Amino acid sequence: MKAILQGAARPQRRRVSSRAVIATSIALGLAGWAVAAAVRAGSGAPSQRGGLPFTAAVVAGLVAHELLHALAFLAAGARVSELRFGVRLRRGVAHVACARAVSARGFRFVAIVPGVALGLAPLVAGVATRSYLVTLFGAMLLAAAGGDLMLVWAVRDVGPNASIGDDPADPNVILVANERR
Repeated sequence: MKAILQGAARPQRRRVSSRAVIATSIALGLAGWAVAAAVRAGSGAPSQRGGLPFTAAVVAGLVAHELLHALAFLAAGARVSELRFGVRLRRGVAHVACARAVSARGFRFVAIVPGVALGLAPLVAGVATRSYLVTLFGAMLLAAAGGDLMLVWAVRDVGPNASIGDDPADPNVILVANERR
């Protein structure tokens, strides 16, 4: 952990509760599902069923979600060699971590990009085109961004130039140092 925030006087550990992540993801998923149901009811189109292709699209979306985190880390100044991908099956969590700290502004960008690109954008596009499956896809991927939203919430009081790093032992913990990295 010391290597993550080199030179930082004592980084704060901020934990995001698994219960809060689950509650946020459920709330986002239910809200998105309600929007998708309204689109389905109002479209006048025959029933659309996703089946296996839809399930495959959602799984691919989850992989793309983590890849977008990695690309956002690179845009925030990280190097490819500093990125680590992981899956915690017992928690049902996939994650990308960076071996060094990024600015709080960069961290927020990293956290928000997948939810906007793969969740919010398809949800809005699905509503605009009255496509139930696109709306539902967006709702599911927005729900998958619940943990990211909670991480952004956890650093809401941190200035944009503070340093934020991942705790390599726990994806629900971030390290915050108020000094610039």
